[in-house]
Amino acid sequence: MASKNAITDFKNALAGGVTTADAMAVGAEAYMIDLYKSAYAKIYTALMTARKEINYATYLRQTQLLKQIGAILTAFKSDAGDAIEEDIRRVANHTSTLVIKHIETLGANPEHTTSFYQDYNSKYVEATINDSCAHIAAQTTRMSEAIKRGLREDTSQIMRRAAVEGLTRKEATKALRTEILGRDPTFSFIDKAGRAWDSEKYFQMLTRTTMHNVQREVYINTLTGEGRDLVIVSEHNAHDECGGWEGKVLSLTGATEGYPTLEDAISGGLFHPNCKHRLMAYDEAAAEIFGGTIPEE
Repeated sequence: MASKNAITDFKNALAGGVTTADAMAVGAEAYMIDLYKSAYAKIYTALMTARKEINYATYLRQTQLLKQIGAILTAFKSDAGDAIEEDIRRVANHTSTLVIKHIETLGANPEHTTSFYQDYNSKYVEATINDSCAHIAAQTTRMSEAIKRGLREDTSQIMRRAAVEGLTRKEATKALRTEILGRDPTFSFIDKAGRAWDSEKYFQMLTRTTMHNVQREVYINTLTGEGRDLVIVSEHNAHDECGGWEGKVLSLTGATEGYPTLEDAISGGLFHPNCKHRLMAYDEAAAEIFGGTIPEE
C-alpha cells in the first residue's frame, strides 16, 4: 500500500482539493505574472522618462528608446521561456511519478516503468516547451510592435500640432506633454476567435493552460504506458458544462467496453478553458480506497 501522503493527494484530487501539481501550476502562474509586471514597469519607466524630454519626438531619441525597450523585452522573453520550461519539466516529472504511486495505491504493481511511455512523454514535454516559448516570443513581438505604433502616433501628433500652430517641434512637444504622459502603453491583441487579451492575462492564461495540459497529458501517457485504461473524473460540485462528468469512470482509449470514452467526455464539455477537473487512475479497488480511512504509513 502507498504512503499516507500519496493516498491523501489521490483523495484530494478526486474531491477537487489542491494537489501538489495544482500548487506547482499556481506557483508557475504567479511567477510568470511577476516577470511580466517587472518588464512592464521597466518599459513604463523608460517611456515616461523619454516623454518628459524635449527631444522625445526626434528620430535619434526614439531609436534609442526602442533599443532600450527591445532589450527589456528580450530579457523578459528569455526569463519567461526559462521559467515555463523549468515548470513544465517539474510538473511532468512529478506527474509521471505520481501515476506510479496511484497505481500502487490501487493495489497493483507498475510493470512498464522503463517502457515506451517515458520516451513518448519526453517528446511531448519537449514539443510543449517549444510551443510555449514560441507563444511567448510571438506575444513579445506584438508588444514591441504596439510600442512602435505608439511612438509613431506620438510623433505624428506632435508634428501635426507644430504644423497647424506654427510651433517648433520642441514647443509642440512641450504643449502636448501632459496628454502624452497620460497614455499607458497598452499591450493587447485580438485572437483568432475574436477575443481581446491584454498581455498580463495572456501570459497568465498561457501558463495556467500549459501546466494543466502537461499534468493531464503526462498522467494519461504514463497510465496507458502501464497498460491501464480506466480513469475517474474528480468531483468538486461544479455547476458548469462539465459538472455532469464528475465521478464518471472513463475509458482513455475506448478499449474497455461499457464505459464512455475520454473523447466522449471532452466532446461533452469536460476540460473547457479553466476547467479544474482531473483524471485519476481507477479500478475495482478504488471504491474501498476512497470510502475508507487513510492508513498509517
